[in-house]
Amino acid sequence: MKNWYLKLQELSRKDMDEKKLKQEDCHEDGIGQGVLTLTNKRIAFDKTRSRIMDFSKHMGETILDIPLNDISHTWRE
Repeated sequence: MKNWYLKLQELSRKDMDEKKLKQEDCHEDGIGQGVLTLTNKRIAFDKTRSRIMDFSKHMGETILDIPLNDISHTWRE
């Protein structure tokens, strides 16, 4: 979680009016497990690696980082 927090701090320095609306752990078939984050300006998916042995979670690379202005179609599952 520390890497994501540092990324969010860096982002907030660039754009102070961005607010995190929702964040959840998820697993997507095509890209694996990670953290999906929705802000008032974008949606992002960061890969994570977890170890059951010590219950640690490590943030990996950002797979998706899409501005909301670029999203033209949505649906519910």
